[in-house]
Amino acid sequence: MATGFGRYDIVGQAEAPSRAELVSVLDAIRAVPGATVRESWHHLDVVKESYAVELPDKPLNGAVRPGGH
Repeated sequence: MATGFGRYDIVGQAEAPSRAELVSVLDAIRAVPGATVRESWHHLDVVKESYAVELPDKPLNGAVRPGGH
């Protein structure tokens, strides 16, 4: 699960061994009061997944960040 700015308040990932079980997982999420599933997609293949990325202190293109920093 992740929160952030943009189109959705929360983004999450669910895994299941079959499509039928994935539908069950999505149905369980929909059953949580206040929760909705706005979009879902199925990855055909994951080529690389890594969260070990260092972000630069300053924008690479010289752009000004929101808030003027």
